[in-house]
Amino acid sequence: MAKVHAQVGRLDKIEELLYCMQQFYTYKSVKRKKMKLRNYTYIIECKDGKFYTGWTNCIEKRIQSHNQGTGAKFTKGRGPVKLRYLEILETKSEAMKREAAIKKMTRKEKEQLILENDLAYLLKEYGICLAEKEDEIL
Repeated sequence: MAKVHAQVGRLDKIEELLYCMQQFYTYKSVKRKKMKLRNYTYIIECKDGKFYTGWTNCIEKRIQSHNQGTGAKFTKGRGPVKLRYLEILETKSEAMKREAAIKKMTRKEKEQLILENDLAYLLKEYGICLAEKEDEIL
């Protein structure tokens, strides 16, 4: 039975990787200079108004999983979520450190961070598409 679960987990990872590759090449083919794996630190707002901070290397898939209730225990049952802050970092380590730093911030500090972040610009500049309609995210 454990072997079956391991194979299912592996298939999930492969599907996630294929999804990210599809998103990556669909939205980045025009901007070849930016075609590389990126690490993101993000803040989402749950439907109850609470913030969740995390990191990922595929923001499209991560937001989708949060909205499906499989992204994190904290966000399960609190969807749909809205992306409020996004930071692109060079390495996984940097993204994880930034996530830890943001998690230590007060709500007011996080709100200030969100206000100072030009999310619409980042989404457009890096070809990140999180929903069919942009107003569903912002």
